[in-house]
Amino acid sequence: MKIMYRMGIFIICMSLAALFALSGCTSSDDDHSSSSSTTVTANEPTLVKSDVERDTSPDVAGEDIATLVEDNTAFTFDLYHILVDEKPDENRFFSPYSISLCSAMVYGGARNNTETQMKDALHYTLNQDTLHPAFNALSLDLTSREQDYNDDGEKDFQLNIVNSMWGQTDYDFLPEYLDLLAGNYGAGIRLVDLQNQPDSSSAAINDWVSEQTEGLINGIVVPTDFNQYSLFVLVNAIYFKARWASAFEEAGTVDDVFYTPEGEVPISMMNKQFSVNYSEGDNYQAAELAYLGNTAGMLVLLPREGKFDEFEASLTSEKLAQIIEELEYEEVILKFPKFECEPELIDLIPVFSQMGMTDAFIFRTADFSGMDGVPLWIYLHFAKHKAFIRVDEQGTEAAAVTAIGGGGGGYGDVPETEFIVNRPFIFFIRDRVTGTIIFMGRILDPS
Repeated sequence: MKIMYRMGIFIICMSLAALFALSGCTSSDDDHSSSSSTTVTANEPTLVKSDVERDTSPDVAGEDIATLVEDNTAFTFDLYHILVDEKPDENRFFSPYSISLCSAMVYGGARNNTETQMKDALHYTLNQDTLHPAFNALSLDLTSREQDYNDDGEKDFQLNIVNSMWGQTDYDFLPEYLDLLAGNYGAGIRLVDLQNQPDSSSAAINDWVSEQTEGLINGIVVPTDFNQYSLFVLVNAIYFKARWASAFEEAGTVDDVFYTPEGEVPISMMNKQFSVNYSEGDNYQAAELAYLGNTAGMLVLLPREGKFDEFEASLTSEKLAQIIEELEYEEVILKFPKFECEPELIDLIPVFSQMGMTDAFIFRTADFSGMDGVPLWIYLHFAKHKAFIRVDEQGTEAAAVTAIGGGGGGYGDVPETEFIVNRPFIFFIRDRVTGTIIFMGRILDPS
């Protein structure tokens, strides 16, 4: 009997991301927002709540959820190919869902050409009035699957998705924008002094991130991310932990080798014979390892020997849908490596720029007037992402964080001229009034 898994964005965006990192590599924050300003210290962020409560039963059509999942999947493959092209010889692990969701909160304030570019780059085909309720409904649905299947007091399947906004204490954002974040994303605005207390502000944000990801991800922002024009940071955090539906026996884990493009490396290989959803093609094999509850699984795509580059280049959302369609329940002997990928900081600005989203990062060109009502003032200062995964005999633990920060002006266009002193040079120390050369030297090796 053929079993077709169509479990939406979770499998596509979380599990698929995990499979490409095979070698070495808390509860929802139902906070709400307001436009009111309160002067506080960054050491003690004040959470300001809105009269708008998060809509925990959004009236969203099923076809809108399906459209959002399809759009996020298209974004996933655009993002994947850009990231692997950027570092073709390294592991990559990321959460496209986290990036898309955090970007949607920013998108809620975008207008005119900035809005159009974000819409195209992120594959948002739903309009603003429909998109945000759809994200809300999808997140609520995904997080509803938490359960303690063994009745031992510990959840065997956890998926927590939480959002927050960190805003400059003395800046007024539009009430309708803050209500959009509160009603659809449960994102409260925590008032901090980003401009004058960057050290304690970044510490507060990082502490929140660490708490939401069970300590797996730390340090998403640094004090130098902020300056006298900083106004906000929007953050999404995801924590996932699930046990295999059929766990591997630790006694079956043996020392083995993994064949990288550069040669053999030693690994711990898990072994098990059991039933999985399986399919294969001319240049690949596919197997889906279910987690307890069978609402999610890790889909592993294994290109045939010598076919990795060819298969990877051909991988699209349509190709994935075909592979999933062909999965059938089958008994297999499975050997799978234990691995974990430490969090890697991904700068999303060049990634978004390659996708055509350029205006958002340029002062006096970006239009986020939907946030504060001021045209051509706010632009994005940074966009970052980190993700972690650990796979062992019991299951999978993963976390991801996306942070996008912005503010007002003070920076013009980036100069075209570059002066990069990365080779031998000659220098002088001179008196500029008389022209007297006081010192002269050359540096062939500054180390």
